[in-house]
Amino acid sequence: MSKIHKIGTAIIIENSAGKILLQHRDKNPEIKYPNTWVLFGGGKEPEESPEEAIQRELMEELEFTLKDYEFYQNYHYVDEEEEHLQYIYYIKLDLDVNQLKLKEGDDLNYFSWSEIKQLSLGFNVSDILEDFFLKRTQISSEKVKNRKIKTILINLPIPFVEDDERQPPGGLVSIATFARSKGYDIDICDLSGNAPDNLLPLVEKADIYGIGTYSATYSLAVSLLTELKKKYPNALFVAGGPHASALPEQVAMDFDCAMCGEGENAWCEVIKAVENGQRPDRIIRAAVIEHLDELPFPDYESFCDMNKYTRQIDGIPVMCLDSSRGCNFRCRFCNSTVNKRGYWRARSAENVVEEVTWHYNNGWRAFRFNDDNFLADPKRAAKICELLEPLQIKWRIFARAESLNSELCKKLYDAGCTHISVGIESLSSEMLERMGKATSIERIKVGLTHAREAGIKTRGFFIVGFPGETDYTVEETIIQLEGLNLDEATVYPCLAYPGTDLFHRSEYYGITWIESDFSKYIQVGKEKSAGYVIKTKTFGPEEIQRWRMLLMNALKEKGINWCDESKEVV
Repeated sequence: MSKIHKIGTAIIIENSAGKILLQHRDKNPEIKYPNTWVLFGGGKEPEESPEEAIQRELMEELEFTLKDYEFYQNYHYVDEEEEHLQYIYYIKLDLDVNQLKLKEGDDLNYFSWSEIKQLSLGFNVSDILEDFFLKRTQISSEKVKNRKIKTILINLPIPFVEDDERQPPGGLVSIATFARSKGYDIDICDLSGNAPDNLLPLVEKADIYGIGTYSATYSLAVSLLTELKKKYPNALFVAGGPHASALPEQVAMDFDCAMCGEGENAWCEVIKAVENGQRPDRIIRAAVIEHLDELPFPDYESFCDMNKYTRQIDGIPVMCLDSSRGCNFRCRFCNSTVNKRGYWRARSAENVVEEVTWHYNNGWRAFRFNDDNFLADPKRAAKICELLEPLQIKWRIFARAESLNSELCKKLYDAGCTHISVGIESLSSEMLERMGKATSIERIKVGLTHAREAGIKTRGFFIVGFPGETDYTVEETIIQLEGLNLDEATVYPCLAYPGTDLFHRSEYYGITWIESDFSKYIQVGKEKSAGYVIKTKTFGPEEIQRWRMLLMNALKEKGINWCDESKEVV
């Protein structure tokens, strides 16, 4: 080691919320590291001990008498070819920053680690605090090593929709069921239906928290995260879901970890790591699960109060399930790809019907398959129909319209399928091509007609405002509604969700502005409201809103109900 030229001191002042007090240095270019955030402290005078130096520095910088502090660690670092030795001290202290008298620098405040990572830091403060927070997590992990720890997965409310208690959080239930089957202590806290401003008392104490994140409710996730960190500073906080999968680097600045993709195996690895006193990776990229038949059936009734959920078919309560994951299509607006679920993978027909029968034996008589495209494999779909028919149940699916041929629709109807939702998006050939829908107006119309003839009701989803939309393309869609065999519809504005091609290649699509406030990313909210969040070279939010109203009115004139208005299927 080269000769030490300077000896300095600094102190880590941490409050009860786990935040660190930092000082902002002046913008004077004559000083070292101007306009940066640093720890309180400074150089040691020749005649001083390190303890005397840090006490003097706190008095000079804050007029604060330092007591009851402890030595933390020594650090060596090289700055401008000078070797520095630092004595770092630590104290747990809640100070009112508004009452402190700052004598050096121009600002001070407490910051969390996620906030600190976004600051411009001076000297070697970044290394010191990164090491501090890493060691603190390891110490907390050591305390739980070799004991069974508690994990809680949290489903947030969605305050801007009419009813956020339609169905239980299926993804979280699948993860929790799988983890519990491996012997882990895990539970679900479903906060749907609750006011967003008083959630903390509803969340029990745990060692690990997982919060499902969606773009529109991400600010609520961060708000609850902040409160939980204050109450349980030693817990580990993991974000999962679409928003974390789409923007893991950004989300990991708020949470301890961001998990991308399917969570069953990944969550077990996180829990195992913490039980062994290890820190999980900051960004966890879960592998796609290939063999879905090997997963246990999601045990909704063990994790959720099934009486609170409102989905129905003809007045019969609905049980939701997934017979497949992923999608082989790559529509350019679609947020279904955001979860990194990969290509289409299916459970066997026998495995699917075994799960339905299990629920049937527990009293369930109506079902909703959540699959993006239930009919991706027509032969498998036909086999499921054959095996379900004896149960005489009612069920509904999502599918692509061109998959609806006459023979398959008859099999679906005979097996109890009463309702099919399809993504139409547009009835303009130009817009279908721009969206990457890989279909045609004729194929959409023929498929819907086959469903109508078989006695199955259909719901269509439309999108207005995809880049390239014009008054003419909207009018094309309205004209093509004539003779369209559709029972219900919903009209969404085009939303450039994080993770979609629209979001990450916005310039390619001619998008000149994307709303940065994700809370406005609302497909359909209360009283049919929506969010208008993009602007292109040819139109903006005002045009998208106008086009949406035009199409909504045209659908109404054609006798096509707004979804849920009939109350037959919700």
